[in-house]
Amino acid sequence: VGRYVHYRNNLTRFLKQFTCYLGYTRQRELEADFESIIGEPVLQTSFEDIERSAAQVYTRKVFLLFRTVLDRACGVKVVGCEETPNCLIYVMCKRSYPDRKWYVSMIPSITEFKCSCLRMESVGIPCEHIIALLRHLEIKVLPESLVMQRWTKNAKQCIEDSVENSSAVGRSKVISLLSDCYEVCRLSGKCVQKLDLSKQTIWELFQRLRDLNMQNNTDGGNDNDDGEEVHVRDPVRARTKGCGPRTTLAGGKGNRRTTCCSICQEPGHNKKTCPN
Repeated sequence: VGRYVHYRNNLTRFLKQFTCYLGYTRQRELEADFESIIGEPVLQTSFEDIERSAAQVYTRKVFLLFRTVLDRACGVKVVGCEETPNCLIYVMCKRSYPDRKWYVSMIPSITEFKCSCLRMESVGIPCEHIIALLRHLEIKVLPESLVMQRWTKNAKQCIEDSVENSSAVGRSKVISLLSDCYEVCRLSGKCVQKLDLSKQTIWELFQRLRDLNMQNNTDGGNDNDDGEEVHVRDPVRARTKGCGPRTTLAGGKGNRRTTCCSICQEPGHNKKTCPN
């Protein structure tokens, strides 16, 4: 963001640069989606089945990060197992560091894994200890419990399905519409013919939308998806810094401390006007 906006930019310059930044991020997003959809990566590790399963689920950028985990999993082995009433606890260690141990718990009923390194909970990608355990158990497909939805190829579709009718989506569409209107004004420029064409098109669209609103009002429809009115109130008045509590008397004036003379300690005058 720092390449596009600066704290010294005025509001007009900031909006223009921020619009350019949004276009840049959307372009990068389209390129990332294209790389994830087109083609399949070449399998390079000994975990071919798990690597193929991850390539079908993860985006291309996340898959490249997951491939490094597969490389490190080649040096991890299972050295022990303990059975509990609820789960199985496997003891893992690296071949180069046999003294260091990690514990991976598995719930067979729901095929859920948890490692003591907590890398799955922090990063969202299975660690090399869990991958080594999957190979030990001869599991060839990456379980759904180890796949975080935000790193998958269909993450956008899941978000759109869950918040399709939410108010946040409506506000984002309004912002996108404002951005499109700004682009129309920019393309029109100072050409009279382009400006007349844009104005005529907007006026025709305005009439169509007005007719639709009148038809909805006649049919008893409501354009507000939430069905709630938003009431904007005055902001809370903040007290200035250093303003202490004020106690008022019956007369309405504040309780002020009476100053006294520093010489005679009598009120009504100070040391410059003191008669003593």
